[in-house]
Amino acid sequence: MADIVTYSPSSVTLVIDDFQIVGWDSISIIKTSPSFITVPGIRGKHTRVRNPDKSCTIQFELIQTSSANDILSAIHSMDIEMGTGKLSVMLKDSSGTSVFSSSDAYITNFPDATFSGQFETRTWSIFCQSVRDFKVGGNTRPKTVLDSLFDSVSSIF
Repeated sequence: MADIVTYSPSSVTLVIDDFQIVGWDSISIIKTSPSFITVPGIRGKHTRVRNPDKSCTIQFELIQTSSANDILSAIHSMDIEMGTGKLSVMLKDSSGTSVFSSSDAYITNFPDATFSGQFETRTWSIFCQSVRDFKVGGNTRPKTVLDSLFDSVSSIF
């Protein structure tokens, strides 16, 4: 029997300094640099060099009415005024195995703000200077004892 694969957006949590961001539309994690740099050789044989840069940017869209915009604006304003913007960030997909965390992050800028006759989004960018956890996983549910028992019974029939 095949594994059951399920993705649930409601199982993805984004937490910034103990505050869970709700109402996000999409979240992206973009590495600043590749893990390896290719160095071409003179005879067509290339070498790869490990790149120690583990920084990345998290971008996420919030609907304009989200109260999280107020909190993120306050954090960024305080950082501009007093330099107190160092953040901890954690993203986890509980319906799968993806996880990301950093304790050395800051908001790069206020998002562009568009006002129109419909709902708009605000795209926030958080730069993570270092990364503690970075696992891009899948959403396959591990087999349980009941799944194994069902497989055994169904193979008899």
